[in-house]
Amino acid sequence: MPFRAIYTVVFAQTLSLWLAVQNRATHPIIFDEALHTYFAISDISTIAISGLAGTTYIDKTEAARRKPQTAALVTINAGDRQAPLVDAGPLQAAWSWPKQTA
Repeated sequence: MPFRAIYTVVFAQTLSLWLAVQNRATHPIIFDEALHTYFAISDISTIAISGLAGTTYIDKTEAARRKPQTAALVTINAGDRQAPLVDAGPLQAAWSWPKQTA
């Protein structure tokens, strides 16, 4: 195998996801990943996401423009077509329910 991937999920006070990939080939390899979480949420307006301040996200509603995330808490309105894609490198974020205000 040219690579080794270990996916770790920890269920605690916050949900933690880690993906570690090791290149075992003698040459560089290209590796893409996408980690998706799916939560059954009855009311999206009660959810807030923390831990993204200072990261960069891709706003697909504005021609995939990269933008800095400045808010301490990110909320998603029921009318939003799509949440921004985060391009944060090692990402540590937490869901907060019910929604807390900054």
